[in-house]
Amino acid sequence: MRYGVLFASLIATIALAGPSWQKRELPAFQTQQGLILGFDLSSSMLAEDVTPNRLNRARFKLMDLLKLREEGQTGLVVFAGDAFAVAPLTDDRENIIEQVKNLSPGIMPAQGSLIYRGIDESVELLRQAGYAQGDILIIADGVADLNRTLRSAEA
Repeated sequence: MRYGVLFASLIATIALAGPSWQKRELPAFQTQQGLILGFDLSSSMLAEDVTPNRLNRARFKLMDLLKLREEGQTGLVVFAGDAFAVAPLTDDRENIIEQVKNLSPGIMPAQGSLIYRGIDESVELLRQAGYAQGDILIIADGVADLNRTLRSAEA
């Protein structure tokens, strides 16, 4: 009787532990790299000197880049006369792609090509996510204040 109880207890313990005989792949190494994409939404992006216009070409390039990116967190900042975070650093690149599809200069409250504001906002997003450093990729068609932009990039 005693051995029967011990055997039943052993079987119950193993069953409750939920053993699995399936192999799960776990990543051995994952890059913890933050990338902020700065996207120019100034009205000059609507120029049609290329087909389609600058905005659509930049949008397509941005979506292609997001589809190719396999590791690391990605965020999105838009800028014109001021800068705004559209997406904080996240692993959900599909969500960022969906947001990029709807971006236009009409959503910006002030016009301009103040890249330094986009850089400053990107740095703030990296800090909020806990990154001591990260990458910022700016997609723009011009610079309004080159000296201020270079100072922000150096900082």
